[in-house]
Amino acid sequence: RDLAGNVGFSDSDLANPRFIDDLGADDADGADEDADRKKGPTKHNVLGVFSRHVVHIDDLDPVINMDASVTGFYGLDGDDKLVRDRSSVMVVFDNPVNGELIDTGTFALQHDEDTAIGIEDVLVEGKLVFLKLSEELASDATPTLNIAEGREVEDLAGNLLTWQEEDAEAFELNDGILPVFTVTLSGGSGTGVGSEGPSKLTKAAIDISIESDEDINGSPKVVAVCNNIEWADGDDTRKLADYVSNRTGVSETDNREGLTCGDAMSPTEFRPASSLARPGNNWAYAWRNASEAAPARRLNDGQVVVVVWGKDRSTYAAHDSDVCSGECENWGSQTATFTFDNTFNSPLDKGGLGGSVQPEAESEVKEPRPFVYLDFAGEATSVTVTKLSVDGEDVLGDLSSVGDNRFLYWPEALAFGTHEVVFDASDAADNQLEDETFEFKVTARDPFVIDLTAGWNAISVPANPVDTALDAVFTEEAVDRVVGWNPLSATGPWSIATRIDGVWTTSANFAPLTDIVVRYGYWVHSMAFVEQSVDLQGQIDRESGDNPTPVGIITVPGWNFVGVVDQDGDQTEDNWDDDLMDNEGVISAEDYMPGFRQAYTWDAIANGYRVLEDDAVMKIGQGIWVFFPDGDTLAP
Repeated sequence: RDLAGNVGFSDSDLANPRFIDDLGADDADGADEDADRKKGPTKHNVLGVFSRHVVHIDDLDPVINMDASVTGFYGLDGDDKLVRDRSSVMVVFDNPVNGELIDTGTFALQHDEDTAIGIEDVLVEGKLVFLKLSEELASDATPTLNIAEGREVEDLAGNLLTWQEEDAEAFELNDGILPVFTVTLSGGSGTGVGSEGPSKLTKAAIDISIESDEDINGSPKVVAVCNNIEWADGDDTRKLADYVSNRTGVSETDNREGLTCGDAMSPTEFRPASSLARPGNNWAYAWRNASEAAPARRLNDGQVVVVVWGKDRSTYAAHDSDVCSGECENWGSQTATFTFDNTFNSPLDKGGLGGSVQPEAESEVKEPRPFVYLDFAGEATSVTVTKLSVDGEDVLGDLSSVGDNRFLYWPEALAFGTHEVVFDASDAADNQLEDETFEFKVTARDPFVIDLTAGWNAISVPANPVDTALDAVFTEEAVDRVVGWNPLSATGPWSIATRIDGVWTTSANFAPLTDIVVRYGYWVHSMAFVEQSVDLQGQIDRESGDNPTPVGIITVPGWNFVGVVDQDGDQTEDNWDDDLMDNEGVISAEDYMPGFRQAYTWDAIANGYRVLEDDAVMKIGQGIWVFFPDGDTLAP
C-alpha cells in the first residue's frame, strides 16, 4: 500500500502462494497453515502464480467538511477523543491531508472583515487540522475561515485545494464551545459570614441565580444533590464527578432506589421559582427541601451540590460516528455548593450527638462552686447561647466562650440542694434550641471513714484533712495512741502522741506529733473496733490559688513509712480500702514506689506484717513500711 492508498497483490513462489489472511494463524474452522497450503491457491484475488494488482486512483482535490469544522477543539487524547480548548478550531477534510505542508500561515481566520485572528500553532491528525489561536474565543463565536491567499492544502495522493478554488471560499465555522454558566447562591438562613453566610448555609431553602454567557436552548436544568451521591452502573460505582460530567445525570425514568447519599437514600429535589424571569440570559430558581411526606426525596444534613446544565442553540456534524449520534450539541454545566443544616442536637441528648453538659443532668456534685459547662460538640456550625439562667436568675452576661462551641459559667458558692439551669441557643443556620433544662444537686462531701481494729493499725489518709489537728482527726475515745515515723525529722524519726483523760500529750523523748497529714503512714492504737470519720480535702480548690502540683513523698535510703496518696482527689471520701486508681486503671506497688527493695503492710487482725509484692495493688488508707536503697521523691 502506498501513501495514496494504492494496494497491490503479488505471488511469484509456486511452492508458497500468498494468501490474504495471515499464514501464521489458524483459520476460523480450526485448519492450520499447512493444511491451507495443501489446498492450493484458492483465496480471493489470487490467480495461480500471477495475481492481479488492485490500484486505487485518486484524482479528486481535498474538500473541507464545513458542517463538521468547528471551534473549541485542539488535538486528540490517548483514547482518540477530541480535546476541548476555547482558543482553538478544528478544520475537517474529507480525507487525510499532508501535514508537512501545513503551517500557521496556511489558513486565514477572522472575526469580521476588519479583525483577523492570529494562528500560533498547527496540529494535523489525519483529516483533522487543529489551529491554536492567539486568543480565547467567546462561547458563541463563529469566526470565518478560508485558505490564505497563495496557499494550498495537499492530500496524500498529491491533489491540491488552492485558495482560488470555489471549495476554498471563506465560511463560518460552527460553534463547538460549551456555554459558560455563572451560578450564584443567596437567600439561605446562615447568620454568619463566609461559609456560614446566607449564600453557603441554610436550614430550609436557597435561591439560585444563573447567568449564561450565550443564548441557550430553553432554560437551564437545575438539580440539588448530596456531595457523596452514588449509584451503580453495571459493575462500576458512579459518584458526583460522573453525575456532573453526564450533564443530565440520572434521568427521571431511571431507578431512583439505586441512587444514594452515603448510608441514606436521598435522590435529587428542585423547584424552579421562575424561568427566564429576567432580561437576557438570566434565570432564578428556588431550592426547597422535600416535605417530610416525601422522605425518599429529602436531602439529609450535609454538603449539597447544585448542578446546572444546558445546551446552546448551535449544532455541528460529527467528523466520526463515534463522536456523537446525529448532530453534536454543546452542553455546558456548572456547580455551586452550600451546606444544608436543619438539625441542632441538644447537648442534653442521651446519645451524646449534641455534646454534653456539666454538671451532668440529675447528678450530684460536692464542689461549692461547680462549673456550669455547655459543650455543643455535635454541632458543625458556630453556636450562640442566647439565654442562660441558674435557679431563675439571668447569668448570660457572665457566660464565657472557651472555644469550639464550648461555654462556661462559674457561679458563686451554691447552697446545698437542687439547682436548675435553663438555656436557649441557636446555630449559624438559625436552628433554635429553646428552654433546654437540666438539674443537678450540690451536696456535702462524704467523710473518709478509717476502719480501726482493736490494737495497732497502720494507716494513712489519701488527702489532707480539712482540719489537720490531731484532736480534730481522731475524735473517737477508743483511739489512745498515734505514732509517726519521719526519718527526715531533725529531732529523730519517731513522733508519739498519747491521749490521757481526753487530752493529747507528747513525750519529751520524741518529736511532737500534733497534726495528721497526707504523705505519711501512722501507727494508730485503738482500744476497740471503731470507725473514725474525718473530713478530707477534695480536688484542688479553684479559688485557693495553690499550684496544682502532685503530692511528693521525700524518702531516704533505708526504711520509710509512707501513705497512699490520691493525686486527683476523687478517692478522698468513703473510699477506705479501695484500689488506688488513675485514669489508666489500678496502680501497682511497683508503679507507686519505683525502685523499692522491700515493702510491708500490717495485718491488724493477724497482728503481723505482710510482704507487699511488686504487682500488688495499692489500697486507699494503707500505711506502708518500705525500704529504698537510695533516697528519692515519690510523686505517685
